Amino acid sequence: MLDSSGKGFNPLRWDCTKDGCFNLKKRPKIEVFAECLPGKLAFSDVDAIAEVNGKFLLQEWKDGQNIPVGQRIMYQRMTADSKFVVFVVDGNAENMEIRHVGTFWNGKFKGWETKTLEQFKGEQGDNYRKWLSENAEDFGIDPEAIKGMKQPVLVRERKTQVDRAEFAREANQSDLASMSPLELAKADSKRLTDTDIGSMISETQRADRLRNR
Repeated sequence: MLDSSGKGFNPLRWDCTKDGCFNLKKRPKIEVFAECLPGKLAFSDVDAIAEVNGKFLLQEWKDGQNIPVGQRIMYQRMTADSKFVVFVVDGNAENMEIRHVGTFWNGKFKGWETKTLEQFKGEQGDNYRKWLSENAEDFGIDPEAIKGMKQPVLVRERKTQVDRAEFAREANQSDLASMSPLELAKADSKRLTDTDIGSMISETQRADRLRNR
């Protein structure tokens, strides 16, 4: 358990006054990949994301309360299994002024609430502290110790020796069983349309021709 009372840092480490416009010089132009996706589907960037024990918190900033339909559907699907919580912030990113906060959780949009930056930060900290206190014994932690911390953060610490290279390889292996060639063929066949199949058959291979019966 750590008492994290620091002020954080800017992960971009970029100063536009000295280094120029970040949008022009450093922002990946993800729009160029739009032609790689079907239909009108497009990539979306992430404003902020954090993970704790397989649970994810995502922040999306807006200047207004308009959430595009596609993005709304994405957040509903993303939060359906309760591993993700998405906060959509209506505010001014330049001066960090927050007007409203909308929440996607359990596959649903919970609506907008009027909040200031300090209210938003304090509320999330209080909720996290409450959760830690209620589950402290499961982690072998004295709940009273949490009360004495300004900003408690639960961390995982490896105390045994480990081959870091081997650990990294194992950690990146999928925990899902791979499909057999037959299962893969069946899955792929369901994605084929009549037009796709027709384009693979030449005129001489058509089943309705006499010599092919």
